Amino acid sequence: MDTFPIVNRQDEERFGEYRTKRVILEIFDAMAEAIRAGQPYQTRLDPPPADPRVAHDSRPLERPTAPAFVQIPQISALDESRVLRRMTPRRNERYTNCVPRLDLKVAAGAFSDDQLPEFEEWVEINTSVALRKGMFVARVVGRSMEPLIPDGAYCLFQFKAPKMQNDMVGLFQLHTGEDPEQGGHFTVKRLKLSTQPDPEEGLRRATMLVTENPAFEPIPVEGEDVRFVAEFLEVLRPLVGGAAED
Repeated sequence: MDTFPIVNRQDEERFGEYRTKRVILEIFDAMAEAIRAGQPYQTRLDPPPADPRVAHDSRPLERPTAPAFVQIPQISALDESRVLRRMTPRRNERYTNCVPRLDLKVAAGAFSDDQLPEFEEWVEINTSVALRKGMFVARVVGRSMEPLIPDGAYCLFQFKAPKMQNDMVGLFQLHTGEDPEQGGHFTVKRLKLSTQPDPEEGLRRATMLVTENPAFEPIPVEGEDVRFVAEFLEVLRPLVGGAAED
């Protein structure tokens, strides 16, 4: 009961004591004494449990319906040739009509605190947002974020978003674990922040990386276990003017 400081405070303001705690402990003591003495426990509830006054009306029993299966729309990612066009830009063309492309499987440790790793490949893309420094393209593999992000889709990210916010979708680097679906230390998930009771601290901040697809479980993480790398912006759209040339 000491893990509920708000109930404690409200009881003391209203009754001058932690009344809820005292009453619950008294009931537990009375139940223990009834067991020891071999006597029926006399409940304090009025009406007591199973009293006819609180019974439901007589009606035929109905077979419970099974929960509906959540059907995720079957969507396919666009082929690379439809969303990326390789190019060798001049320095002044970078982040104007093209962005770097990153392979997350080989990027472990490549991100520093203040900059992206060096890229050798730049790609032209079709996007609804204005390009700016810090953006990059990466392929997201797995079905855990469907239907928002199809398996294998090429997506646009912003490195070091201005601020981490609850419910944002981002690229996270796991330091002490791996993505349960695909393995590896990088994962794209939705960030959920909440406050939960803590026996020692009263309240603590809880962090979860959750999926869009209900078939996959969320990933609970601690502050030291995960690093926010980039904000997900959008799934890339088809290039204007047809497929890219080899």
